[in-house]
Amino acid sequence: MSGTKTGRWRRLLPVPLLLLLAAGGGWLLAPGSGAVYLQLQARSDALHRGAVLAEPILAVSFVLLGLLALVFADFPWPRRILAGLTLASLAAGLGLGAYVLHFDLTIEEAGSAGQFTSARPAKISGQQRWAGPWQESDGPGIASPPRDDGHLVELDRISLTLKDADGRRIWNRRRPGGWPASLLLGERHLLLALPSDRWEDDVLLQLVELDSGRLVSEFHVLGRRISIPLARGPRVVLATWRPSGTALYVLDLAGPRLLWRRRPAERTQWPPRRWPEELQQLLEGKPP
Repeated sequence: MSGTKTGRWRRLLPVPLLLLLAAGGGWLLAPGSGAVYLQLQARSDALHRGAVLAEPILAVSFVLLGLLALVFADFPWPRRILAGLTLASLAAGLGLGAYVLHFDLTIEEAGSAGQFTSARPAKISGQQRWAGPWQESDGPGIASPPRDDGHLVELDRISLTLKDADGRRIWNRRRPGGWPASLLLGERHLLLALPSDRWEDDVLLQLVELDSGRLVSEFHVLGRRISIPLARGPRVVLATWRPSGTALYVLDLAGPRLLWRRRPAERTQWPPRRWPEELQQLLEGKPP
C-alpha cells in the first residue's frame, strides 16, 4: 500500500516543475528592459483585453476538466487525457499571468523614462523667455494674444493654427492630443503640453516651429495629466500625474534629451503649486 502511494507521489513530482516552467516561459517571452515605450503602449490595450477574457476561460476550464477527470477516475485513458488538459489549463493561466506581469513592469519602467519622437535639435537661446502659459479650462480651445507682428496661435478641438493679423491661416496642423492643453510661446517655437488622445495613460510635450508649424520634437511619458510646463531657454520642467503618483521631469529641448526625473516618495499635490527647489535650480542650469 505504501509503495502505491509513493509511486503516485513520484508521478506528481513533475507537476510543480511543469507549472514553474510555464510561469518562467511566460515571463521570458514578455518584452524585456530594452523595449520601446510607445511600441509597448500600442500593444498594451489589446494584451490586457485578451488577458481579461482568457484568464476566466482558463480558470473555468481548469475546474470543469478537473471535475471530469474525477468523474472518469475509473477509466485510465479518459482520466489521463482530462488530467493532462486540466494541468495544461493551469499552466497556460500561470504563463499568461507571468507574461502580463512582466509586460506591465516593463512598460512602467520604459514609460517612466519617457521617449522622444521626431527628435531634432532646436536652436533656443539659453536666456529665452517664454510667453504664457495659456491653458484650456472649461473645454477644448485656447488662443494666444497677438504678437508684435499680429500673428496669434489658436488651438481648437481639431487643429493647431497660426493666424495672421487678418485672421488668415499661415499654417495648420492636427491637434496632437486631448484636453486640457497648455501653451507657451517662444521667439521661434511654441510648446504644447496635453494628454494623448491615443492612450489613456500617456501624455506628451510638443515643440513646434512657430513660422512653419513643423514638429521639432515630441516627448511621450506615462501619465494621465500633465502640468503646465515651466520653461526657461531650452530647459523645461513638467510634472505628470497618475493614480499611482506624481513624477517630475526636466528636459533639454536643444538636444533634445531628458536631464532629470524623480518620483517623489511623498504624494505631491496636483496640480503642483510649488516646484521643488532642485527643479528651480535645474531650470537655471545649476546642479541640484
